[in-house]
Amino acid sequence: MSKVTLLTAIFITSIQFGCASKLHNEVSSTTYIGGSIKLSYDKSGNLLHIDSTASSRVLSTLPSAREEASTIAGTKARRTLVEFLNTEVSSDRFISTLSTSLQEGFTSSGETGSKTDEKIAYRIQEEVRQKSSGLIKGAYLKSERYDKDSNSMVVVVRTTSGNANVYEQIKRALQQN
Repeated sequence: MSKVTLLTAIFITSIQFGCASKLHNEVSSTTYIGGSIKLSYDKSGNLLHIDSTASSRVLSTLPSAREEASTIAGTKARRTLVEFLNTEVSSDRFISTLSTSLQEGFTSSGETGSKTDEKIAYRIQEEVRQKSSGLIKGAYLKSERYDKDSNSMVVVVRTTSGNANVYEQIKRALQQN
């Protein structure tokens, strides 16, 4: 019982800390890999979250068919996230797309300039690189829905920079007990 209480307390604290510290900043996002990856960040260059979206067709009318399709879509979304973190983040295209998105996203604030945007893009790239393994391990199912038009389940898997730290804390807590 004490492990569950400890893990719950760590999780709730980390979510509250992560959310409270970033509520006051403007948020923008950049889309990658044909729209299936959405990287969200504030104008200071802090990573807020990465969403990976995937879908899978429902192949039968059995009660478990939607659940199976959701599981497959979740696996696809996680795989896309891993591919993004392992390949796309290291590319020059990542920086150019992010810089362009920064210019478009924060133009109204008046604090944009190509050098500043590029610095912020490199800061985001470095944060994602440093935390990539924790980001992968901390990914969770954010939402799932049934799309009647395509007869498929659409799943969004999300990871945040805070989740990367929570995973390590939980792992250490379980190893100590």
